Amino acid sequence: MGARPNLAKLSKRLLSDGSDKKNPTPASLMALTAKIQEIASTHRSLTLAWDDRHGRVMPTVLVERFRAGLDASLAVVGSLKSDFLNEFPLLVERSLPLLGEMADRSKYPTVEEVADMFSVKWTVAPIPSGADLRCNLGSADLARLRTMVTQETNARCTATAGELAAKIVTAMEPLSGKLAAIAGGKTVRNLSKSLESMRDAMLVMRELNLTGDPELDLVCDKAVSLFSGIGDAETLRDDKLGALD
Repeated sequence: MGARPNLAKLSKRLLSDGSDKKNPTPASLMALTAKIQEIASTHRSLTLAWDDRHGRVMPTVLVERFRAGLDASLAVVGSLKSDFLNEFPLLVERSLPLLGEMADRSKYPTVEEVADMFSVKWTVAPIPSGADLRCNLGSADLARLRTMVTQETNARCTATAGELAAKIVTAMEPLSGKLAAIAGGKTVRNLSKSLESMRDAMLVMRELNLTGDPELDLVCDKAVSLFSGIGDAETLRDDKLGALD
């Protein structure tokens, strides 16, 4: 153009849809680039930056969701890419006259080269071991995390044990009625079955004492001992009725 070196910059749009609008980029090209950008945006939303090589980390629970979405998106990209490549030679011929003296056919890539410009590739790499600096926590953070997990676990176990104890108390109500009947000299049916069920419940209760509550263990042991060896109502009335009551 006659300008001295390093005093001017030249920019030209190689492809145009032939319109005079502000952005005459061909619709097929815009659709293709928009879909690829959408895939990149989705990938960023489901991952966190990991290293200086553009690697990103994704929770395992999201991998299948991401893979399914990516497969569907890649099918769309393939279709849009095919449409654009088919149109590319025509777009070149349409754009050259619009550039006037700035037109230069040698500046245009071949269809094969264009095809390589639009692709989506991804790989899955294993997370480094704990020896990797990025996977390590400081000793203070690790201690806080362990304390927090222990406290939350104990709280949940205690709550669960309380719920179980409440269910056992509810289950013992019919047995309480049978004990009262025996004390009054009445005949009680299915007594041994009820006692066996309560003994089994106490054994389960003891195994579920995950927090190691000594009082709960003591109650369970006493109950199991009392329930064991009772053969009939007379034995219960004579030997253990007072203790059970």
